[in-house]
Amino acid sequence: MFDPRADLSPGRRVRIDGKPGSVHGLLDLEEEGDRWLEALVHLDEGLALWLSVEWMPTPVATVWLPVRPTEVDGGPGEKQVRLGGTSFAFYENGTASYQATGETGTEPAGRVDYVDYVAEDSRRVSFERYGETGAGRRSTMLTGTCPQCGAAWQPTSTGHCTSCGVNPTVDVGAWGTWEVSIGIPANDVSAA
Repeated sequence: MFDPRADLSPGRRVRIDGKPGSVHGLLDLEEEGDRWLEALVHLDEGLALWLSVEWMPTPVATVWLPVRPTEVDGGPGEKQVRLGGTSFAFYENGTASYQATGETGTEPAGRVDYVDYVAEDSRRVSFERYGETGAGRRSTMLTGTCPQCGAAWQPTSTGHCTSCGVNPTVDVGAWGTWEVSIGIPANDVSAA
């Protein structure tokens, strides 16, 4: 049986909807007594993603993939946003504290503001802002293409695209310091 608190620690192998990968980092988040986990997983096929596990009251897993902020109509503070022709209604917002272990791209501890939206098909759009203004941001851009210019991802030592100079978790789109991602329910998560 999958035990998120044990199986999502850095270095562990997991399988998400049949795709094997390794956990590289973990954020343990808390807000007013509610706790959830977010793990940075590198799938064997080369894709890096975030997997969140919330207890409602049983574990609910969601795969999070980065989205170009310019692809989203609307943003934090609005009643709804649109992405790819789908409307997402405001669901929740808040500020959580976190403790990080392993490779996360964040400080070892800090705070994150979030604003979540949900579609009728259970997909979600999330805006997240880590740390204080100017603080290090969580990184999802480890492989793939730049969300701004589409070039193969080859970051500089400061995490900027070598082709266009953008830092995809900070500079792209109207929301500046907000990271934007789409959440897709994970149907089968297990230890590999």
